[in-house]
Amino acid sequence: MSDVGPLFDFDMNYFLQAGVDIDAYDPAFKRYYQRVFGAEARPIESYRPTNPFNDRIGTYAMWTQTSPTDGAWAFKFDLSNFNTTPYLAPLLKNAITDDEVQQLQLNKDMVSAYGILAGAIQLFDNAKSGTQKNQFAIDPKTLGTFMGKVKAGLTSTVKAVAMPTADNKFFQYEDKNPDMYSNQSSSTAAIGSNVSRVIYSSDRMSNAEIEAGQNETYQTMRPLYDQFGKFMTFFGNQLTKKFKWQFVFEGATYRYERQQRIDTMFKYADKGIVLDSSAWASAMGMNPVLFERSLVASKNTGWTKNLQLLMNANTSKDGGETGGRPALDSVDKSESAQQNDDQ
Repeated sequence: MSDVGPLFDFDMNYFLQAGVDIDAYDPAFKRYYQRVFGAEARPIESYRPTNPFNDRIGTYAMWTQTSPTDGAWAFKFDLSNFNTTPYLAPLLKNAITDDEVQQLQLNKDMVSAYGILAGAIQLFDNAKSGTQKNQFAIDPKTLGTFMGKVKAGLTSTVKAVAMPTADNKFFQYEDKNPDMYSNQSSSTAAIGSNVSRVIYSSDRMSNAEIEAGQNETYQTMRPLYDQFGKFMTFFGNQLTKKFKWQFVFEGATYRYERQQRIDTMFKYADKGIVLDSSAWASAMGMNPVLFERSLVASKNTGWTKNLQLLMNANTSKDGGETGGRPALDSVDKSESAQQNDDQ
C-alpha cells in the first residue's frame, strides 16, 4: 500500500503458458520479462517491498515488482481486506441453493397435482362357522373388474386404490409453503443488486427502500472514487511542469443524490458560501467547462431580456393545477400520499 494506492507484484509464469502472447500486453511487461528471465535479471537482495516508485525493479523467484510509473495500477473495492474475496460473495452463497429450492418447489407442485381416491374393502359382518379369516364381502376378481371401470372414468392425475368400497375418501397433498421458491428468488436478487426488488418482486417498494437500495449501490462504488482521483492526479501531474492538478470525484447520477447536493449548495449559498462552477456543474450533470461557457454566453448574449414574469403557481390555476401549495416531488411524498395519487 502506498500514498497513491495499492502496489502489486506480477507472476511472470503467466507468459510461459501456451497461447499467451506478450506482444498483446503493455511494453512494460517485456522489461519485466527480461528482468526475470533475461540479461537484466536482478539478485534477490534487490527485492524490497519499500522500494520507491522509480526503483521498483526487485525480483523474487518468478515474481517481479511493478511501478505506477509504468502504468501498473490497482483498484480495490475494499482497501481494508486484501484477501481474494469474490465480488458479491453473499450472492453466490444464496445462488448455490436456488436450483435445489426450485426443484423442491417443482416436486411439491407435481405432487399437489395428483389425488388419491381410496376406501375400505368390506368384510363379512356375521361370519359363520367355516368361513375363513379376513374374508372379503366381494370377490377379488370381481373387485378388479370394477377397478378397471373406475380407473377408466378418472383423469390421469387421480389414482383409485380400491373400488367399490365403503367410507370412500379423496386425498391430495397440500403445500403449506407455496411461496418457498419465490421467497428464495427475492432474497437472492435483493442480496445481489440492492434495488432488484423493483424488478423481481410482486410487492411495491417504498421511496425509502428504493433510496436505500440505490445508496447501497453508490456506497459500493464510492471507495473507488478516491483511488481513481489519486490515479488521475498522479498521471496528470506527470505530464505538467508549471501547473499541478488535483482530481476529485464525487456524486452519482441518481436523481435524489443530485438533488441533495443542489439543495445543500443553495442552503450554503444563502449564508454566503458559494462553491465554484465545477461543483454546480457536477450536481447538474454537466461538463464543467461547458457549464462555465454557458454562464458566460448567458451573460453576454442578453437573452434574459426576452424573459417575462411567470404566473405564481401558489395563487393561480393554470395548466390544470388547483392552486395553493405546490405539489411535492414523488421522491419526497409519503407512502400514503403515493397511494392516494395512484387511485
